[in-house]
Amino acid sequence: MDYIICTRGIKNGVFKNEPGPTTYLEVPPSASEFLPSHKISAADFLRKIVNSKHEEIVVHLHGYNTTIKETLERHRLLRKGLEKQGFSGDVITFSWPSGNNTLLYLEDRHDAKQTAMELVNSGINMLAKQQGKDCTINVHVIAHSTGAFIINEAFDD
Repeated sequence: MDYIICTRGIKNGVFKNEPGPTTYLEVPPSASEFLPSHKISAADFLRKIVNSKHEEIVVHLHGYNTTIKETLERHRLLRKGLEKQGFSGDVITFSWPSGNNTLLYLEDRHDAKQTAMELVNSGINMLAKQQGKDCTINVHVIAHSTGAFIINEAFDD
């Protein structure tokens, strides 16, 4: 299964390129894109990640001009590449509402800035609350392009 934290809005049963509430997704291997129907609760998402027996979690943030289909393809490519190198942890992609038009860079950047706080509230805080005295989970972040901007804005806030 593929795990996605999505902050894209939903309209008529599909994700759009505008900000929306955070949705936690468990995407089956047969899916070519993630859909609102793949939604699971935050508690179930966390339980599946933290109870996976993996001590390493990679959180991936894509860049701007990335479609939903491309986001899932890149998530899987990253996971497979890491597995080839011996990584056995979990990979989570944080999908924010980027468009698929290079001319909309400024709009995507505005959406990215709005989304940064959701990364903190719905991702980082959720994982941080699991830390205890004997916590052995390491969280790593990989970002591309505007994804790095989101991380910078999130840590700044």
